[in-house]
Amino acid sequence: MVQLRHGIWFPHGGALNPKRYAQYMSQKAESFLGTTVHEITYRDGGWWLYDCLGQRIATVDTLVIAAAQHSKSFTPISFLPLSSLLGQISFTPKNENSYKLKASIISNSYLMPSIDGFHVVGSTYSRDGFDENEWPQPVTVEGHKKNYDNLDRELKSLFPDYQFDQWLGYSAIRCATPDRLPVVGPVPEAKKFKRDFARLSHGPRGKFPSGVAYQPNLFVLAGLGSRGIMTSALSAEVLTSQMLGEPWPIERTVTTALSPSRFLARGIQNSLLEKI
Repeated sequence: MVQLRHGIWFPHGGALNPKRYAQYMSQKAESFLGTTVHEITYRDGGWWLYDCLGQRIATVDTLVIAAAQHSKSFTPISFLPLSSLLGQISFTPKNENSYKLKASIISNSYLMPSIDGFHVVGSTYSRDGFDENEWPQPVTVEGHKKNYDNLDRELKSLFPDYQFDQWLGYSAIRCATPDRLPVVGPVPEAKKFKRDFARLSHGPRGKFPSGVAYQPNLFVLAGLGSRGIMTSALSAEVLTSQMLGEPWPIERTVTTALSPSRFLARGIQNSLLEKI
């Protein structure tokens, strides 16, 4: 007996190969490969980037920090509650039952149509039990089993002869936030924000500054661990609009929900709840 469920059908939906997508989007970008930025400092009207030996790598007028979970290692945005999560996807060989699948199905887990002879099933969502500095992360049979167990019963039936030890996969660290929304926008001066908006600890009433004091020409784009491939392009467009002073592609309420300042404001408001 087939169990019917509600769902949403996206007739023009598709699938992206993340690696090829990233290569295409960055093909015109100038890159410094094999170089790790250890520290950043604002001086003489620009951001100076240093390596682990204290040698200056580059100086830029405008800086966007987009280093996933490592973003919080830079002092100006160390207040961001970015966390590391381990995720594993499984590559399952197609068979005579599954090869006819033409659309991606997303529920507790997701299953994609076969590409190059394999279906992608995923993904796990682990908060501990790993070293976030290890790369690549090990692919485990346990991870394959979790991905399979999270499939709906009807989808499991497409793979009656599964052998987890023969499945391939990919495992890596992703960066997430407590509310699972990305962090997109200009970086506030954390200490000044806490002083200027300290009244939030007494409630929303009162006189507040007309604006937020920001770090000069410093922006962040991080926390894409939840549905990142779907939000990354729009997040980048939002950030570009803010940097260039152009009209935003989304509503102000959504932009506010993505702002790095939201965590500073919530921290002050939470101090009010602790007093109650």
